[in-house]
Amino acid sequence: MALFNHNDRVALLKDGVLTTLGLRGVTVSKGYDPKTDTYRPLPAGLNEDALTIAYYQTAYELFTTRRLD
Repeated sequence: MALFNHNDRVALLKDGVLTTLGLRGVTVSKGYDPKTDTYRPLPAGLNEDALTIAYYQTAYELFTTRRLD
């Protein structure tokens, strides 16, 4: 699993699924194919939107309440 950001987006890469969170609630999930080194759209219902949001929301709450010990 990897968490990262670029410009105005944050992302989670987990089990070959890349989910990006953008401005105004835009989320995009794509699957990674290591054989072709490409990303492809995922079928409906196979995304990690909720998990990605939970990771970043938890980090935000821990940071703003100064509980990042």
